[in-house]
Amino acid sequence: MPAPNSPAVSLGFFFFVIFATIYIGVFPPLIMSGSTIPMERAWLSFISMNPSSYMPMLIGAKMVQMLYLLSPFFVVDFVLFFMGFHYALSNILVFAVYDPLFLALFIALNFRAINYQITEESLITSRFNASQFILIPFVLLFFGVAGVSSIFPISGVVVVPVMALVIYLIFRWRDFWNNRLYKLVEKGFI
Repeated sequence: MPAPNSPAVSLGFFFFVIFATIYIGVFPPLIMSGSTIPMERAWLSFISMNPSSYMPMLIGAKMVQMLYLLSPFFVVDFVLFFMGFHYALSNILVFAVYDPLFLALFIALNFRAINYQITEESLITSRFNASQFILIPFVLLFFGVAGVSSIFPISGVVVVPVMALVIYLIFRWRDFWNNRLYKLVEKGFI
């Protein structure tokens, strides 16, 4: 068996790491964000708490869930790093930092774009409208950030502060949460 740092093993593993990072790193935030708002019950959630307080707390809880969901990948990446596969360390940046930050951004965008609610637990519907196309540039941006950070982990020095600032502004944007909830209620969100 070739050594872990041999060119053939390193190059093959490098492409595997990039594929795993992009695939595992991108889809969980999309799936979690797409089901968060349609599964909410406005009559329970937003009557007990102001939307501008409730939504940042909900997003924070979803970010913690994302970290918990991807924690096995952190462990595997640390083990692979100590086995000599140095590319695995760049995945930790994607799984531990980018995924929760982009999840928060995607939930905010879905709160803007989604106009339906899933009212029956046994029925999972898929409804799409033109306003959901607002997500496409951000999904492509996330693919790019995940891919670039797999190759150049130092890119996190720029991306992490910018994303943290964006998430902070999303959390503090009180008018957005209140106004969007009123529009959802007008469209039948209960």
